[in-house]
Amino acid sequence: KSCGCLSRQMTADRSTRANRFQIAGNIVVVEMSNDNAEMLVDLCIWQEWASKHCWHTNANGYAATRFQGKNTIFHDIIFAGHAAGMCVDHINGIRLDNRLSNLRIVTRKQNRINCGVRKSNKSGIAGVSWSNQRMKWVAQIQVDGKSINLGRYENIEDAITARKQAEIKYFGEYRRKEQPEND
Repeated sequence: KSCGCLSRQMTADRSTRANRFQIAGNIVVVEMSNDNAEMLVDLCIWQEWASKHCWHTNANGYAATRFQGKNTIFHDIIFAGHAAGMCVDHINGIRLDNRLSNLRIVTRKQNRINCGVRKSNKSGIAGVSWSNQRMKWVAQIQVDGKSINLGRYENIEDAITARKQAEIKYFGEYRRKEQPEND
């Protein structure tokens, strides 16, 4: 049994430790304190306040620290006080990429549009799957809770093209992007 002193000391040590980091131009690459992951952050934010905290990767893969007495996610500190029902979206889907050019305030619906590929996906592309019944690739997209069939294709490249075009048409700027557009 423990009185809890050791746990409190470990928590205090974690919040006062400093991360190792490297500066590359206007970007800071921060090594997380609890694993080998690296966070990206703008130099101005790092110098202004982020360097004063020890950052770790939380269970959901986001950068977090002890802030105002509680475990807080990096992007929630940057955009503190955003409107109810809104959330912070990582444009390129990389949870540790906290550069301002990769973060935006969106509705929950818009955030769901920018979600990654499910683990059960065999094609590697959301909305593209193989139909054993027809022996073709199927492309589809969900819009406002309705599934839209985009066609069946002999090769996967055509199915992927159909899906990407539909994402542009239906999701616009909120679709999943590989890199922020202004990099």
